[in-house]
Amino acid sequence: MSVYRRRIYAPLCSLVVCAGLVLLSVTPTIAASSPAGKAGKTVAGGSRTATAAKSPAKSAPISVKPSVVAKAAPVSRPIVKAAPVSKPVVKAAPVSRPVAKAVPVSRPVAKAAPVSKPVAKAAPTRFTKVVPVPASVAPSRFSSAVPAKAPPAPAPAIVARSGTSRGGARPAPISAPAKTYTIESGIAMHYYQGLMETVARNQGLTMRTDVDGYTSRQNCGEIGSIVEARLLNPRTGQWSQWLRLQVLDCSARSNVAYHRSIGLILEVDYNTAVRTGFYSFGRTEAEVRH
Repeated sequence: MSVYRRRIYAPLCSLVVCAGLVLLSVTPTIAASSPAGKAGKTVAGGSRTATAAKSPAKSAPISVKPSVVAKAAPVSRPIVKAAPVSKPVVKAAPVSRPVAKAVPVSRPVAKAAPVSKPVAKAAPTRFTKVVPVPASVAPSRFSSAVPAKAPPAPAPAIVARSGTSRGGARPAPISAPAKTYTIESGIAMHYYQGLMETVARNQGLTMRTDVDGYTSRQNCGEIGSIVEARLLNPRTGQWSQWLRLQVLDCSARSNVAYHRSIGLILEVDYNTAVRTGFYSFGRTEAEVRH
């Protein structure tokens, strides 16, 4: 569209400019040719102009005609309208999505193979022998005789069970599975003579007679229970047998931390310390099994 406008407007602009230049050049010429312009020149010309001014004759009035100014005709500029551009509408083609269909899976059906059962066939004989049945043995249609019953089957032989009383071998004894224990290691101390009895009496506990001794533990929840322990004899370096000890006392709450720091796990009565041989040493190694 810009090229089309330039082709139209360029000649029009050049015409307007030329008309303006022509008007500028014609205007001074028209002014000089008028009578007023000539009188002005004579007055300004010197003595002649002065003599003419002193003469009594009066000059006729000069009528000055106004200069005619040519006006340029208005130029009508054609309005060029841009033709509407029709944009083609692009429509998206519908996309056809393939629908996945599940393929039926054919599962093989296991069929049991037909089992052919063998049919027992009688061996063919070349000659068939007919044995006549006597009249006394053959059952009569009208006879009232009851046919004889088959003899009873023999009783099965009784096999003697195992055991020395019945003549069999004694079965091997079944051994019980070995019991596993958890061993707790530490040190043991002992009470003074008669102190364990006083503690049991103050707490209202009965001292059992079916145990090997009495002891004290860190946990107060074990009071009244039986623990198995063994003590080391410092003189001989031998361990005692596993002793069944009744728990009658426990560590004070303020002493639990100290007892754990030194590894104290048992405090036995004085008689047990004498029997195991560490009463004069004050402490010895000990083990408790659970």
